[in-house]
Amino acid sequence: MILFAALLLAFIVSLLFTYLLYVNDHIKKWYLKINTVLSIIPDIFYIPFSISLVILFYRYTDILLFNVANSSEDKALIFPILVLSIIPLVSSVTFLSSILDDVSRADYIEFSRAKGLSNVELYFKHILRNLFASYLINFKHIIWITLSSLLLLERIFNMHGLSSFIFDYGSPEVLFVTFILIYVPVSLAIFMSHKVLFTFTGVRGGLS
Repeated sequence: MILFAALLLAFIVSLLFTYLLYVNDHIKKWYLKINTVLSIIPDIFYIPFSISLVILFYRYTDILLFNVANSSEDKALIFPILVLSIIPLVSSVTFLSSILDDVSRADYIEFSRAKGLSNVELYFKHILRNLFASYLINFKHIIWITLSSLLLLERIFNMHGLSSFIFDYGSPEVLFVTFILIYVPVSLAIFMSHKVLFTFTGVRGGLS
């Protein structure tokens, strides 16, 4: 649930943020500056950094925004989803912004702009479909980097998920079942994303 909720959140926010980059040059300028810094920071750093921010906020305000670890009384759910979504979100926005630059300079976009279409109309009528297709084509890469981060997230948040089986019960039988439990839903998600891609754009994906 945490994995797919994080992926869905990253997908929605990345498309909304890409829209802001397209319609607001001021936001785009700041994004380019921030992205330069983020590009030199390892992805795995976002998890402990986010937890540290919540703990520091609690220390100085006595307000606990989120549970930062599972306990017998309370389960950490919202915060792990938010933290895990950071990695696919940063990757998605970086990828989509580069696609946005290429698409926004295309001849048919310039022709549509010359016909009097506003930036909002151009984005939702033409650009969004291309971004959606590019995102789904790149979905396999996004889901695997998110999955690799989930293993670390479970250990930090004291969550008994797939990593608990891998590290605590390292028998061949348990590993086989664990890998099946990972492969089947991920493969189904990739397969369905390519079906959606073909339905909306006519572009065929592929599982290779």
